Amino acid sequence: MEQLCLPFNHEPCINHMAVIMANEDIANGYWDNWDAAYESNWDILENEIAAQEDERRYLNGATPPINQADEEG
Repeated sequence: MEQLCLPFNHEPCINHMAVIMANEDIANGYWDNWDAAYESNWDILENEIAAQEDERRYLNGATPPINQADEEG
């Protein structure tokens, strides 16, 4: 039986974590531009959430997503 999945707005959580991660990256010297660090971390977090959602759908019986890079290569 497929698990019910309610829509969830991740944006406030992503923003909070991206700010924390950007501050850490600047403090550790990984980035010298806070805006670039923030955007990079935002993208990382969004990709992680999308991957978790894909995995959840797959575990509930959906067809796994097609990796476009596999089709090109």
